[in-house]
Amino acid sequence: MKKENEEGYDQVLLIPEISEEDIEQQSTREIIELAQNKNGAYYAIEDEKTFNEIEVGDTAVIYWNGNQSSSHPPQCGAERLEIIESLDE
Repeated sequence: MKKENEEGYDQVLLIPEISEEDIEQQSTREIIELAQNKNGAYYAIEDEKTFNEIEVGDTAVIYWNGNQSSSHPPQCGAERLEIIESLDE
């Protein structure tokens, strides 16, 4: 999932080891529950270009900057995000 925030940063919800089929028919609430069960996290993406390039269902690697809130799923800071496999390819 992607979330635009008014605080000057946007977020992506990354969930490890799931497929597009795992989320394609799910509601927002169901995706958040999946993230909670599979150690997913929201990551703040400060680079607008990167935020705009990533699409739901892409495979990505995130480099965590060590900042994290205690929400569930957690909200973390990201140093950078690399798209490994895009749905467009």
